[in-house]
Amino acid sequence: MLKTGIFVLAIGFVLLIFGLAGTFDERIWVLLFSGILIGLGFFLYNRGEKSGTD
Repeated sequence: MLKTGIFVLAIGFVLLIFGLAGTFDERIWVLLFSGILIGLGFFLYNRGEKSGTD
């Protein structure tokens, strides 16, 4: 869970940077999707931390 959570967080942050720096029309969807991925990654990481498994 920890590695998966960190991986999803990293993908979310990369998408957030692309969404903030982009000039394309669908940028709101990229920002929304990055927010969802960051939230999901944090949830997975936090759940892995609480269970104590890797």
